[in-house]
Amino acid sequence: SVISSEYITQLDPVENKINPNSFLKHGLTFGTWNVLSLVSSSSQLFQLSQCITQYRLDLLGITETHIPGTGTELLENGSVLIYSGRVDSVKRQGVGLSLSKRIKNSLISYVPVSERILTARLHSKQLNTRP
Repeated sequence: SVISSEYITQLDPVENKINPNSFLKHGLTFGTWNVLSLVSSSSQLFQLSQCITQYRLDLLGITETHIPGTGTELLENGSVLIYSGRVDSVKRQGVGLSLSKRIKNSLISYVPVSERILTARLHSKQLNTRP
């Protein structure tokens, strides 16, 4: 199926194009986590932000968030949590993506496809890695 542009959500695209955070001097740290429930509880979101800081994660893919609907949330450590859950308000399934404070301005757009799929576009600069 084709996703129309009306479903694409952008986080301040003007600011992200003016000030992209794509010129990082260090590599990025990625991770995945099956959290088994966030349900927008402040203590669980606080624990999530603490783990992101502790492991120095720049990008974290999260499964089984159990947060209904779609949206974004700013975490305690300055990271952004983007989530996509069920539309029928049932607290099951759900996916999320956390972007660290260091790379959150690189987010161009995201598309909450379903409670199992979320896509995100990040601004980057292609680097030539050949010697």
